[in-house]
Amino acid sequence: MEEKIKKILDQLPVRTDTLITGFQLFLCIVILFFAAKQQIASDAKLSKRQQQYTNKLEKKLMKQRYLLEKQHYKIKISDAKAKLHQLQQKAISNDKTLFC
Repeated sequence: MEEKIKKILDQLPVRTDTLITGFQLFLCIVILFFAAKQQIASDAKLSKRQQQYTNKLEKKLMKQRYLLEKQHYKIKISDAKAKLHQLQQKAISNDKTLFC
């Protein structure tokens, strides 16, 4: 921002051996106003893009978290089924030993 202002001020026809006139001062103020306005608009656009990108990343993160939890519960269910099958096999083998 400061570099832009310096470039603009360097382009103004101001001699160092004369005082700045009211018109030159007004012109500087107008130029600074428009430069600041442009910078604010640029910052707003950048902020909006960053917010959209952040929202997109949050959506992806939530989806990944959901898929991870879903996978975790599938693992728990399959572990429970395996444990149930193991207990059923153990119960069947215990029944066979009782009747033999």
